[in-house]
Amino acid sequence: GIIFLNLLLLPKNKIVFYWSLIALSSFFLQKGGQPPFGNIYLWLNSNFFPFYIFRTLHHYAFLTAFSYSILLGIFTYIIGYKYGHILNQKKNNFRYSINIFILIILITIYLYPFFSGNVGGYLTTYKQDPAYDDMYKNIFNDELIQDDYRIAYVPMARSPKFKKTKYQDFGQGADPMVLNSNPPTVGTDTTLLTSSREFAIIIEKALYNNESNGIAKLFALGNFKYIILRNDAEHAHVDYRYTFSHDQVYKILNESKNIKLEKDYEYVSLWKNNYNLPHIYSSPFLFKINGNMKDYLVPLSYNTYLEENPAIYFTEEHPNEKVNNFNNVINLDYNQVFSKVPYRLRSNNIVNPSFEIGGATGLPLEWNFITYNPTKSEIIDYSNNSVFGDRSLRIRKTDEAGASVLYTNKFNISAGNIYTYSIYLKVEEVTAKGIQYQIAFLTPEGEWINAVGHWINGTKNWERYIIQRVRAPPNASQAYVKVVIHKPTTLYLDGAQFEFGYNAKMFHDNTDIQLENTGSENNLSKSPKSEVKLIHNKINNIKYKININTNNTPFFLVFSESFSLAWKAYEGEINWIEALYKKPISDDKHFLVNGYANGWYIDKTGEYDVTLYFKPQSYFYVGLMISITTAIFCIGYLGYSWIIKRGKLYT
Repeated sequence: GIIFLNLLLLPKNKIVFYWSLIALSSFFLQKGGQPPFGNIYLWLNSNFFPFYIFRTLHHYAFLTAFSYSILLGIFTYIIGYKYGHILNQKKNNFRYSINIFILIILITIYLYPFFSGNVGGYLTTYKQDPAYDDMYKNIFNDELIQDDYRIAYVPMARSPKFKKTKYQDFGQGADPMVLNSNPPTVGTDTTLLTSSREFAIIIEKALYNNESNGIAKLFALGNFKYIILRNDAEHAHVDYRYTFSHDQVYKILNESKNIKLEKDYEYVSLWKNNYNLPHIYSSPFLFKINGNMKDYLVPLSYNTYLEENPAIYFTEEHPNEKVNNFNNVINLDYNQVFSKVPYRLRSNNIVNPSFEIGGATGLPLEWNFITYNPTKSEIIDYSNNSVFGDRSLRIRKTDEAGASVLYTNKFNISAGNIYTYSIYLKVEEVTAKGIQYQIAFLTPEGEWINAVGHWINGTKNWERYIIQRVRAPPNASQAYVKVVIHKPTTLYLDGAQFEFGYNAKMFHDNTDIQLENTGSENNLSKSPKSEVKLIHNKINNIKYKININTNNTPFFLVFSESFSLAWKAYEGEINWIEALYKKPISDDKHFLVNGYANGWYIDKTGEYDVTLYFKPQSYFYVGLMISITTAIFCIGYLGYSWIIKRGKLYT
């Protein structure tokens, strides 16, 4: 109204026209890509650099505020000065009185009810949900949380868009609960492009894109012990606003084997990640990947690379050429990483396979089927209920007697090497010790040596079952893997894989299985085993003391705090003064690990202490001492001057 009144009262005034145009343009910009003419804004935002300055739409509001302040001043001038003297030219005070009166009326109308604190309804009323107090009590009752674990608020927004609940109104802005979170957290909508923020973005996109089979490992790698899933807020930014689904994330967390629902509340839920990694730990090997974590981190989480204290170095994340000089560095290329993603049991050219008692032909992945109960026929087909693809293998055992066996062809192995077998299973009927899965080893002549496996009851949800790192017997040269069904049930099979050490060779569709010892330097089974005992003690937020006891093998020390070269590792105990002049472990041995954390290459043996210290704290203490000394000197000088001046006055 003020804009149009100004234009009506001063139609030819260029200043009024200019600022009115600015105000109207700011309204258009603040609506963003919404109609009408939303495509014009999107085109401007994509093609003109100045628009990049405005990270979010509400930042355009300053144009409105600035132009309104000028237009409001012009309007009060017109009313009070130009027209006020017409009413009473002789009374100058009337002009000022009517200015003030009109200004108060305008503010009262525009910002009603400003005296309530909610100025014009533009301030968001907020009251903390009592559920958060109860959640924090549960979190702080966990002794492990004292080891500097993080909390993940999902959506991971520090400045979210608030939904209307009984405790809050609609709104958008900084969330004090997240900003002041203790234990700490990480947000994906901060302006600082830190490694921790990029790591959190990968986790969040994995949840939103339903790439979630290794989600517990990703949270553990990021040092997230607890997850608070929120249905009272969502992302305010374009990247995530239309992709976040609370129900989808809830389902993913609920189906994760290692994430447990602690408590469900009206608007939020608390989850605990039981897949733990210590805040400080050692790793005998460093996996080096030529690439960045954005492309590789999620595929790595599907398998064993992120298990048992991982240390992963991405060459495109804060490069350090000295890493090539370290011992026990395992180079992984694109195929090695992505070949670990479990392949589904399927065959494109076999739609309705037929099976015969005593064996079957044409099964995908060189799998064979046999039953030890010739009086009964087994039902075997495909199902669209699967983990990774559009179908899984379904086997129905109909009789109590006998056993049904699904097994692979024999493949070559190397005696003494380490192997891992992993498979996804689910059943319709849970039976005690109804299923068995094995790795069986054979001599060069094909004679059976032994088998390593487990009995399971099965679950109605998909579970991953693993035979972890089995060493092949000395006289073994062949092996096969199998699944045995002993009790009547319907079993679904998906995502089978067989791994050689850490370098996996997968079952592909309609390909032979050959696991040969490549003899490469990356063969971990031939590497010496590193035995490292760590005991760490947190002195405060900027200082950690670690007691190390190791054998004659170097190792990698992982510190799960956001990477910074300001973190220094000193041998022995140091204080803040010694940190200023004492030489730390070389920065050549300090590198970014796991996409965001600090890693050091440690090649000293025996028992000794290492202190991790944030060196800028020492500079802060020095600056503080200088400031205090300067303040004391200034106060002393002023006091001395006052005494001298007072003495001269009396004299």
